[in-house]
Amino acid sequence: KYIQSFKGISEIGSLEEEIIRKRLESEFNNGMLIIPKEYGMFIARKES
Repeated sequence: KYIQSFKGISEIGSLEEEIIRKRLESEFNNGMLIIPKEYGMFIARKES
């Protein structure tokens, strides 16, 4: 839900959670995902 609240996502309409999850998983690099955020950066680590 957090990512769905991003301004860029809300501007293009609602996307299903599964679509967002698959897209983000394709961007993991060495277990880390960095998502640009309006106020800095949001860093996520993939759970083992």
